[in-house]
Amino acid sequence: MSSRAPVVDPARLARWCTEHLGSPPAAELFRSGHLSAVVGLRLADGREVVVKVRPGSPRIAACVEVQRRLFQAGYPCPEPLTGAAPFGGADVATAEACVTGGATLPGADQAAPAFAAAFARLIRLAPRPAEVSTLDPVPSWADWNHAGDGLWPCPEDSVNLNAVAGPDWIDEAGRRAWERRCAAGGA
Repeated sequence: MSSRAPVVDPARLARWCTEHLGSPPAAELFRSGHLSAVVGLRLADGREVVVKVRPGSPRIAACVEVQRRLFQAGYPCPEPLTGAAPFGGADVATAEACVTGGATLPGADQAAPAFAAAFARLIRLAPRPAEVSTLDPVPSWADWNHAGDGLWPCPEDSVNLNAVAGPDWIDEAGRRAWERRCAAGGA
């Protein structure tokens, strides 16, 4: 787990689950994470859930609402079970149904069409940004409108891509996209 992911105290997690899910944890199924701590739990009432703990941000409530609306529209994503709720200090937690199983992703020769179709469906079913509360601040890894120096947005957690020598075609594609975005008024 990244050092940026919050440390999740088991006693605090048990209190949070009891308060927000109506049942304490009976067993931990897994623990993972990167920018968020992700804990899979079996609750005392038998439900399997995933609790995500991360630094608080106004955008998390909107992200949960988007996920809820996608789930209700039939998009294959986990059902949100809570909104963003305080988890001690400056952190918030959310919970969703644990989804296991599923199909193996297609091989490289079929991956692009499958991912494009899933993305197109997601865009079609998702609420428009104006239909949910703020999606700001933009996470650093998606901040293509950033005001910082360099072509690539600065990361929260890893390598600054502006400092990495790589294939020239990637930076050239990024520069062309940046110029198109600027020519379109930043949209």
